[in-house]
Amino acid sequence: MASDSPQYSGPERRRHRVYVTQHHEYHCKDGICVAVRDVHTGAFLPSHMAIGRSASGAVRLRADGGIESIVPPENAEPGERMHFAFDADDRRDVLTSSLREVGRPERAVVAIYEPD
Repeated sequence: MASDSPQYSGPERRRHRVYVTQHHEYHCKDGICVAVRDVHTGAFLPSHMAIGRSASGAVRLRADGGIESIVPPENAEPGERMHFAFDADDRRDVLTSSLREVGRPERAVVAIYEPD
């Protein structure tokens, strides 16, 4: 996974982001989950419920299970859980396990799920 570059201070132009949990990588383009990959096998999971859903926020839970905070997905940090909102056809939300890493996918990986 590519790292964010701290030197650039202009507007964000990159469209892809990847949220990594213990078992899955959630690949998003323009805030929509476009691919989910199994961390252990490297296989993409075309029928995962998060695909096609909007990344609506990153949730930090308190020890008692209540919500401590919700931040925009672009501000997600390790320890938080990603929330993907339901769509019109399926009203079930997706809440991931805790994030281990947030970053940018490598170009070669993007080419696999988003061929030209």
